[in-house]
Amino acid sequence: MIQITQKMLAAIQKKAQSAELRKHAENLLVKLVGVDTTPRSDPRVTAGNEARVFNMIREEIKTILGEKADMQFLPIDPKITRSPHYTPPHYTKTPERPDGLTVEETYRNRGNLLVAIPGRGGDGLKLAMNSHVDTVAPHFPPRVEGDLVYGRGTADAKGQVVAMLMQMKILKEVMEEFGISLNKDIYYQIVIEEEPGGNGSLSLAVQDPFPFDVLLVFEITEMKVHPGNRGALWYMVTMNPAKGINPVEMAASVVLAMEEEGRRIKAESDHPLFPTRPVQTCQGILGPFGRHPSAVNDHIVLHIETDTSEGDLKVIIDRAIGSYCKDYDDKTKVVDPRTKQVLVERHYDLEGGDFQLTIHGKAGHMGAILECDDAITKMAYIVRDLIAYRKSAGRSLGISLDGHAGRELILEGGQGFVPTHEISEVMDRMRSAVERGARAYCERIGAEFKPGYVKTTYDKLHNAAFARQVDTPAMQTAVDACKKVGLWKDEPIIGWNVSCDARIFAATFPDREVLTFGVGSLSEAHAANEFVSLGEIMKAAEMATVYALELCGWKRNG
Repeated sequence: MIQITQKMLAAIQKKAQSAELRKHAENLLVKLVGVDTTPRSDPRVTAGNEARVFNMIREEIKTILGEKADMQFLPIDPKITRSPHYTPPHYTKTPERPDGLTVEETYRNRGNLLVAIPGRGGDGLKLAMNSHVDTVAPHFPPRVEGDLVYGRGTADAKGQVVAMLMQMKILKEVMEEFGISLNKDIYYQIVIEEEPGGNGSLSLAVQDPFPFDVLLVFEITEMKVHPGNRGALWYMVTMNPAKGINPVEMAASVVLAMEEEGRRIKAESDHPLFPTRPVQTCQGILGPFGRHPSAVNDHIVLHIETDTSEGDLKVIIDRAIGSYCKDYDDKTKVVDPRTKQVLVERHYDLEGGDFQLTIHGKAGHMGAILECDDAITKMAYIVRDLIAYRKSAGRSLGISLDGHAGRELILEGGQGFVPTHEISEVMDRMRSAVERGARAYCERIGAEFKPGYVKTTYDKLHNAAFARQVDTPAMQTAVDACKKVGLWKDEPIIGWNVSCDARIFAATFPDREVLTFGVGSLSEAHAANEFVSLGEIMKAAEMATVYALELCGWKRNG
């Protein structure tokens, strides 16, 4: 790769660290985050909001590259349905439309924005950069507090898009200042649909409009570069037992069985790129509680009808929480280094005669579940012990979920895994765990189990894990660029503990390099207080500028 000069590095850093450019990045991010780009059941609303964001981005690109910038809007290609990586647009399902919309109906007037800066020939590799503008629900508007910008999508991933655009601006200015041009093309992919399963990036993989050599996917990696991703799949467990069998109690038993199976998979997950074994089981939604399968649930409410005293009930609940904390740590005693507050103020509130039990946790991305606190899993420990007490003490004790009526109850969540396991095996094992948990519950209460009581489906996100070599020119140049801007010391190269669109390109193009890099913390992505640091955005732009010049190669004009 062609090294940049010290003068070029100094110029890149000066531009990236300027107060004027940082303020510009702040204003742009606030505008982008101000638009709600969560997927909606009415794709016309989604398309309209995406168009607003893309128009803002187009205007920014025109100010950087000029009116003749090489930009194009590529509609989503219906051929994505033929790919094993396709995810049906589940968010278009409604009670009136239980099967959802077709790909043509969902993606009408929707697509991805692509930008190219052409190279002039010479040694180097063609680089593409990718990130997404869609976000998870619920949307909340931006606010700025010092260096931090809060709001849905600040980190995941509109802040990443801003970092790419700031890189574009710095790169253009440095090339003009030093009278140089890129040897190879650089492409910018700004896509939709990452959060629901990756159909935006999948459309680009199917179309392959700009064949690249190296893809740098901007995601929330805390400024580290990774040559692999762990895998993830989202499950939906539908419980519909016979009359007289409590679906909430069955759900608790199912959750515990899935958690146990997740621990078994983790124990088997010995891979050199994933030394921490990032194998998470995340319970995201139960009935009316929770908004996203891969967001750790932080709030659930039970109703307990019993002739047991409040004091005795608290003893049982406290004992159950003690067991939970032995397995998952006590987050009421862990201080968040950023906020200086405990992660969870208290585990629960118990109120009333017919008791209302509110269970508290801490939300966040499933990739950061060790730093979070899942209220659904905590609930499962409590319900298990309440069932045991009811049986041993012979007391009257009924459990129901606030806002839930009837027998059918739906649990949604995510299971992470690394390349030691194929996604099909993980699916089979989690499906077996669900049945095992439901069967065990029926045996415990003396009821007959029937397979139709539970059904496990994987109609949403289903991402395979992948790992690339660590000694490739693409990866080594990325490490060198990180070192030049102060982001990398002598540390091991590892895979990213999360899944993203990188896996689509890695599977589709096994002969091309795919890396993941970006700003922000997983513990805050998908959380109620999602934020990103403007300083980190500018540092990422700095690194990506160095990387583009050294990977693509450059030469003097004339």
